Formats: sequence, C-alpha cells, structure tokens
Amino acid sequence: MAPFPCSARNSLNGSWPRLQAHDLSHTSNLHSFVMASAGPPYISAGKIRELVSMLDVINVVEKGLADFSNGKVVQPVRSFLNTTEHGGFLGVMPAYCYSSNCLATKVLTLYTDNESKGVPNIQAIVVQMDPSTGSVIALLDGVTITNMRTAAASAVALKYTKPPQSDLTLCIVGSGVQARAHAEALREICSYKEIRVWGRNLERIQKCVADIGGDAVNAKPYQDLRTACEGADIIVTVSMAKEPIVKGEWLKEGTVILSVGACLPDWRELDDELMNNSLVIVDSRAGAMKEAGDILLSKCDIYAEVGEVVAKGPVNMETARSHGKKFILFKSLGLAIEDAVTGQLIYEKFNQK
Repeated sequence: MAPFPCSARNSLNGSWPRLQAHDLSHTSNLHSFVMASAGPPYISAGKIRELVSMLDVINVVEKGLADFSNGKVVQPVRSFLNTTEHGGFLGVMPAYCYSSNCLATKVLTLYTDNESKGVPNIQAIVVQMDPSTGSVIALLDGVTITNMRTAAASAVALKYTKPPQSDLTLCIVGSGVQARAHAEALREICSYKEIRVWGRNLERIQKCVADIGGDAVNAKPYQDLRTACEGADIIVTVSMAKEPIVKGEWLKEGTVILSVGACLPDWRELDDELMNNSLVIVDSRAGAMKEAGDILLSKCDIYAEVGEVVAKGPVNMETARSHGKKFILFKSLGLAIEDAVTGQLIYEKFNQK
C-alpha cells in the first residue's frame, strides 16, 4: 500500500498521520514533509500594510467589482450562523474570479458587544487558495483586509458619484476602525475643506479625529449628529446602529451618502425619507435584497450595482433628478470578491519580497 500522503490530516481526530520510515528516504519526500509541516505563510496586519497601499487596494477592488457585475465571479451570498446566546454571528464568504484567477474564502465573526470586553467587534481570517489545485497558499489577517477593502469599495463608489465642486465637506458617522479607514481611502478620491467625525463617545471621537490627522486635515469632533450632517457634501455611515439615525430632512440636495453599517436585514442607519429620495447603488443586488435592512425595510428601488457604474461611467445629480431623486447613495454590504482580489494582491507582493 502506498504511504499515507504527508499533507493529509486524519479525518477523525485532525492529527497528522504517523509516517513510516521509508516515507522520508528520499530528499524529495523530506522536502515535501517539511513544506507540509510548515504550512502556508501567515501574513499579518503589519505586513499587509507594508506590502500594499490603500490606493493599491482601491484599484484591485474597482476591477473586482466590475468583474462581479460582468458575470466573471462565482460568489454565493454570504452565509451567516447566529450564535444567539452570545449575541454574535459567524460568516463564511467564498469567491472565485476566473478573469483574475483568484480563489479565496473569508471566515469572520461579528459580536456587537465585544468592545466592552476589550475584543474587536469584527474578527476575520482570509484563506487564499491556488485555483488550479485548491491548495491553501496563504492565510491573511482578515480584519486588515476587511477594513481596507470596505473603505476601498466606498472610494470606488465615490469616484463615480462625487460632487463636482473641488473643496468638499466630509461627514463620518462613526468613530471606529472603519471611520479611520474611510478617512484614508476617501482622501484618495477627493480633497476636503473639513472632515467631521460624529460618535456617541466624546473621548473616542477625539481619538479618531487625532488618528486621521486632526488639524492638519481640518478634522473636527461633533457630538450632535444633525449638526454634523447638515451642509455636508459626502456622508459616510460606519456605525453599529440598528435603528435609523440619519434623517433625509437634514441633508441638502446633491449629498452623496456612503452607507456601510446596517449589514443585516433588520438593522438600519438611514430613515425612509433618505432612502426613498436617493438614487441607490449597491455592491450586489442579490446581497442587498437579502441583507440590507435599509433597502428591505424602506422598500426603495435599486438603480444599479457599482460594478455596472464602473463599466458605464459616472453617475451625477442630473441622473438622480431624472429619476426624481435628491441624493445619490451607495449601500455597501461587502463582497467576498473584494477579499479575494485584495488577498491575491497581497500574496503576490509577499512573494516578490
């Protein structure tokens, strides 16, 4: 009988099978054993930030979104498991893109009360695979990838919907890691005369303001949400709200809204007036109609996927008004293809070092 393969695990107990002496009698077998034992590389958060810039991620995510809407991506709507008694969720997000030749899955958890325990709300790992064999080629810090690719997707949407004026006011609703990531990514697309940051905790708002540049970028803390939103040209919502907190009556006509929170069918950030007066662009129609509480509960119409907009060209307020709308809104849920193409980019850069 042939020796048991070194790379295979025992399906019953997860242990490595015992090797017979003759398994390692040749150099090639020994090399295979060492490589199998070492396993694929783990690429940490710090290493990821060394290898790729936010602009790098924006560029690959833009192509990935276009490929998704053009039918070049195989990706089911993500699967969630509810850990009810612990107030959390486990999500699995696989994707394969044959035009980019990348295959990956992300495993993530979302626990909304984790911050009180000193643990991140979102934890994740991305498993990158060789599409030709299915072999795992790398494990990557999924939180860093999630932060970067989520903000990158918003930046792509803004690139194709941004207001025409040069000096803009940006309002960030939320003061966590996504607030910081979005401040970085959106500055790659537009310049801002003021960046407003709103949150529920003044100390956290002030820390966020300092982290994104403070006075150097004219970032200011706001404790009143209405005041923060009024007059803003671009509003990005990255909160953990479960009920609407941003109202359409506060916003001026022509506002662009990038909605990133409220990723479950019964969660909301935005009220009905805002949703029904917006030209709504989504990352995925299928995902939005299953998961986006703001869309499902307001019963608003979807205009396009952002990948379709990338293919056809910018959308402006002339388009919005022709559809009887006052605002342009991008609803982001996050797509597995964003993780896959970002992970592939990082892995390729890692191998070049």
